[in-house]
Amino acid sequence: MGTSNSTNLPLDMPLPPAGWSLVDQAFLQERRDNLTEQFALTFFDGRNPGWREALSDNIPRRQIVSELLSILVTAQDRGLHLTLLTGAAGEGKSTALLQSVCDFVQQKPEVGVYFRHGATQRLPIEFLKRLPFNRRWLIVSDDAEIIASAVYQGAQALSALERDNIQFFLTARDTDWQAEGADRWGWKNCLTLQKKELRGLIVEDAEKIVQGWQKAGDKGLGNLRDLPIAEAVARLTRAAAGERPNPRDGAFLGALLQVRWGAGLSDHIRTLLEKFEQQQVGKTHLLHAFAYVCAMHAEHLPALSREVLAEALFIETADLDRLVLTPLGEEAAIAATGRHVFARHRAIAQEAIQILYNDYSLDLDVLYAQLVEAAIELFLRSGKRIPTNIKDWNYLSKYFFDVGHKERGILLAKRALDTDPENRFLLVQLARLHRQNGDPERSVAVFKAAVQTTKLDRACYYEWATSAGSAEMFAVDAYLSAFSLSDECERLPPDLDRAILSLRGLCTSFTHLHRRYRRPAFLNAVAAAAQLGLTLHLEASVKYDAQSNEQAFRDSMQFAIQRGAQPVAPGAALANLYTAVADAWALIEESLSTVLPPEKLHFSGLARLFNL
Repeated sequence: MGTSNSTNLPLDMPLPPAGWSLVDQAFLQERRDNLTEQFALTFFDGRNPGWREALSDNIPRRQIVSELLSILVTAQDRGLHLTLLTGAAGEGKSTALLQSVCDFVQQKPEVGVYFRHGATQRLPIEFLKRLPFNRRWLIVSDDAEIIASAVYQGAQALSALERDNIQFFLTARDTDWQAEGADRWGWKNCLTLQKKELRGLIVEDAEKIVQGWQKAGDKGLGNLRDLPIAEAVARLTRAAAGERPNPRDGAFLGALLQVRWGAGLSDHIRTLLEKFEQQQVGKTHLLHAFAYVCAMHAEHLPALSREVLAEALFIETADLDRLVLTPLGEEAAIAATGRHVFARHRAIAQEAIQILYNDYSLDLDVLYAQLVEAAIELFLRSGKRIPTNIKDWNYLSKYFFDVGHKERGILLAKRALDTDPENRFLLVQLARLHRQNGDPERSVAVFKAAVQTTKLDRACYYEWATSAGSAEMFAVDAYLSAFSLSDECERLPPDLDRAILSLRGLCTSFTHLHRRYRRPAFLNAVAAAAQLGLTLHLEASVKYDAQSNEQAFRDSMQFAIQRGAQPVAPGAALANLYTAVADAWALIEESLSTVLPPEKLHFSGLARLFNL
């Protein structure tokens, strides 16, 4: 959107920081150019705007622009001030921002306006402090979540210095602003915040937009070309009203695609894919990059960061804009925020994925696996700093499994564990998915292989126990459930949630063992585990429902008492458990050769939960 204009600045205008531009009348005049039909058409298709579009008379100014301009002008006399424009992607925030800035510079040329054009550039707080007192200043940024923290800290510093000649004009997606936590900060303590939300389309704006399309002729109107203007406006307005509210996909862009392209959207995207297939990116092509973006957006999956996309393409993040984001953005195919990359709209992503699957034999399983591997490899190599949403990538396998793509979910879980083999969360995830898929024997095999090289934790041993129980290996289930509570399992003692879960597991496993072997020790162990569970302060559990747990323990206790077991003191209950655990070990000793035998186990951490 421009470069830093570091020469020919007025004497009292500080040089802009890297990634920022001073926007004055001379800056705008240099960028004022006739908007070609081709550029106008791609803008109408959803391409991100630039200064050329913002300055063009052929691009309509929606009502929000005049509202923003009024706020910016009147706020000049209100001290420190923040104007924040939010909305979903594709609602027209960036266009409104640039047009408002252009109009503001023309109306208030005496105000120094600095605009952030670098996608990942920050805002140096010292720069704000150095701005002279002799004029007013406006700091402008799209994708403002990138600099939200600096703006907040800067506003606090300026307020402490009693500076009142600086205001901020920011736009951001609602979800990005909230994810940054910026909506919870104490803005009112250091400045005046005025927030506007852009969503949907009013009739007056629809009329202006259709008139803008009309200036580009039949190509601009697309599917509306044979309709009276009034009907075209009505269709656009109805389409915007009919779009389901979504934090990622704006109703405005969705309506635009629907009425201008309609059924022709498929042909339009097919043409783009053919073009992308011819453009090389590293060892692959632009089509592959676009497929990554669409695969995530089509499923409403976690945001695909620049870094993960670059990692998956085997290119440097610094080259991503030049090789991928700019050419895709020029075709209105993607939208890159400060940190993340999306398709311009989910409708585009879904249609593209369908074409890639049908016409290009796209293997979505492989595509998602490559992204998961890239995200985890990057996370490990970056010192566990990037990507910041690594938990979303770790849970991607569960997402697909839960929505019915079970084989894909298992594939992603395995690829994730292969990439980070010592990650115990990923180990449990893979084993659990195998078990939930009706293959607990494979879950058990996963743990038997892992225990040779990885130090397992309580969660691992409990999932191993659960998998064994699902495979009707009840003695293994009982022993590993007990082991998950032992001092030898982990250095830190078991907490309340772990005790509740494992004791319920022991109730179940010893119930099955009693039914199979009719041994008094196993029946006493059912009573002991249930009694100890009822002794715990179940209401204090963070993860589990107290009522459900209490009922489960009471049911187990009733089962044991009806068959002759008797309640005993907590210390005796623990002793009964130890005895039964040793009996269970005798049944499965060979199959658990990698686990410590009962004579080497201690349960002092568990005992402390019962004040013993």
